[in-house]
Amino acid sequence: CHFYLQYAYQIFTVMSLIGGIGSGAIGWWYHTKAPVKADSANPMGKKIFWFWFFLFVYIAIWLTVLSPFNGLQLNLVLVTAVMFAYVVMGLFCNCKPLSIIGAGVTVMALLAYYALPSYYCLWLAVWGGGTLLGTGIYMRLKWR
Repeated sequence: CHFYLQYAYQIFTVMSLIGGIGSGAIGWWYHTKAPVKADSANPMGKKIFWFWFFLFVYIAIWLTVLSPFNGLQLNLVLVTAVMFAYVVMGLFCNCKPLSIIGAGVTVMALLAYYALPSYYCLWLAVWGGGTLLGTGIYMRLKWR
């Protein structure tokens, strides 16, 4: 998005769809490979699903009401809402790293938006995307 700002909306939309579908497919694949469990074994899983579902419903409402003026504001609303969810998930699931990631990426996004707006997309790709990608790789390799 940083290098092709005129196509940022299309790039962001396509990459978000690819990431969402890919994450869903990976989640479903791991779910189907897991040993058979009773529905009562993980009641938190359904609650987490509905939390994220309703978060995206509310984000759509907020975007309709707030009407961001430009793409950077739109992106900042999306990033901070999702990072807020990370903080909340970390608190409710007793997973401090999730809360730290959420707060850290939020700080980095706000810093870029206010201090480096012309580099916002590049900054967020490194600090936001890099943090999430690095955390995912770490979890995959170390949490077995």
